[in-house]
Amino acid sequence: MNLRSVLGVAVLFLATSGLNAQVTGRVTGSVVDSTGAAVPDADVSLILAGSATPAFTTKTTPQGDFTILTVPANTYDLAIEAKGFKKALVGGLKVDPGRATDVPVVRLEVGAMVQTVEVSEATTSVQTSNAEVSTTIGKTQIGNLPVLNRSPLGFLQTQAGINYSYGSTTINGQRPTYVNVTVDGMNIQDNFIRTNDMDYLPNLLLLDQVAEVTVSTSNANSSSYGGSSQVAFVTPSGSNEFHGNAYWSNRNNYFAANTWFNNQSGTKIPFLNQNQLGGSLGGHVIKDKLFFYTNYEAFRLRQQSTYNTTILTSDARNGIFTYNAGGSAQKVNILQLMNKSIDPTMAGILGKVPDASHINNFNLGDSSSTLLRNTAGYRYNARNNRTRDNFTAKGDYLLSPRNTFTGTFMWNRDLLDRNDAQTTFDLVPTVQNNNPVKMLTGAWRSTPKATLTNEVRFGMNIAPGIFVASQDVPKFYVAPTLITNPVNMFRTQGRNTNTYVISDNASWVHDRHTVQFGFQTQRTRIESFNDAGITPTYTLGLGGNPALTSAMLPGISATDLSAANNLLSLLAGY
Repeated sequence: MNLRSVLGVAVLFLATSGLNAQVTGRVTGSVVDSTGAAVPDADVSLILAGSATPAFTTKTTPQGDFTILTVPANTYDLAIEAKGFKKALVGGLKVDPGRATDVPVVRLEVGAMVQTVEVSEATTSVQTSNAEVSTTIGKTQIGNLPVLNRSPLGFLQTQAGINYSYGSTTINGQRPTYVNVTVDGMNIQDNFIRTNDMDYLPNLLLLDQVAEVTVSTSNANSSSYGGSSQVAFVTPSGSNEFHGNAYWSNRNNYFAANTWFNNQSGTKIPFLNQNQLGGSLGGHVIKDKLFFYTNYEAFRLRQQSTYNTTILTSDARNGIFTYNAGGSAQKVNILQLMNKSIDPTMAGILGKVPDASHINNFNLGDSSSTLLRNTAGYRYNARNNRTRDNFTAKGDYLLSPRNTFTGTFMWNRDLLDRNDAQTTFDLVPTVQNNNPVKMLTGAWRSTPKATLTNEVRFGMNIAPGIFVASQDVPKFYVAPTLITNPVNMFRTQGRNTNTYVISDNASWVHDRHTVQFGFQTQRTRIESFNDAGITPTYTLGLGGNPALTSAMLPGISATDLSAANNLLSLLAGY
């Protein structure tokens, strides 16, 4: 292999390194003695808060620098030991996902190693090892700030550079598709459409499924893949202490007021009863070694929404058209005038339309409270329910400072009435979403030697987006005029979007240099389907049939004449 090939492979490896940069952080710093001289070959350890066993270790370089890579987001104590010096301990070191934690210079004091000096200076708030612009929303904010719908996406718009405009959230004015969104390194975007990635995620995350989120808005690390901006969610992990919670909230319409238009039409207040309950538990199976976290949340929304539709008056249903001529109402039987009768197919369709006794408002149609003409409004309440289940299970196994393993499984189910996908008089919608999304990720971090770290990570996200139409399908559809269509023309459609990711990333520290290399690949398989268009649709209209003229209806306006011909088309089935 010639030099050009070697350089090409190296560039490829550097360009495709990916997943670990989004899930884990890195800790950098330097160690000197009291005179400011570098302390080489010192033992540097990261210890989980509340533990005594090192989780990750490395050694300082001849220049006294140290770097610990692919560190899971958590709070650690940093311990530094060197022969002839007192042990130094930096407590409360917060490591954020996808970011560098730069520790101020640590000065060791001469003395016995059994003595410990606690360094109270916290980590610097300014990244000094790279030019990346990023922020992390931590556990305290996610856990304590009030969020009405318990979705962590609401936190993103609190960050600088993130703005909601023109129907979608963007970062620094870029297209929404330029953002890469992950959970534990796994891409969870709607990879079929991907036009509003920061407003809709098929996994529909809730607060207890997220420990932290890091947003990189500019100069993202070169190992970050899939977008110029990065949103990296990290799931919670267990610890040596057991922590848990349980909650339940209820919202209902018992004390709610009705809307003005419902009161006007005599429509009852829509029913509402929402229950949201769940809990989480995290802790250890083996202290300092094996940790777990699990949570479950149920969302049960039972409600009605109000709809206003257009129906025919009794006269119009029988072919009698009412119009205004010279300030007085005129009635003409247009079927008799045109020597026509009601088409049998249209009679069957009109049989599904509520009769005139259901008219309760005049916000739609051409009637008024003083004159019942041809069409009017029927306002009613229909079911609009939603059922969600969110489940998370995560395990972390710190086998040794050289080998750690982690795995996450999520199952988020969403059953949703889609009233917006139909315009009928059904009290129970015939179209629903049924989207059980499953995500699995796993990682193995190994440190064969103090200067070399390798992480293998894989993941999959199985995300169906299915609109199920349960109504009977006729031989053909008819798109009527004047009235709300009583037959739902929406057909079953959707997609199964499966995303798979695997990577192997290595980091090698040599003197003052850190070299990262590896590979990452993402495969997205989409199976889309759509039954729309299979059933023929006929739109009513005059076509080549004879039309009513103004001579037949003396004094009629152009608007009323058009309405009269629409009624003729509706009844005669033109």
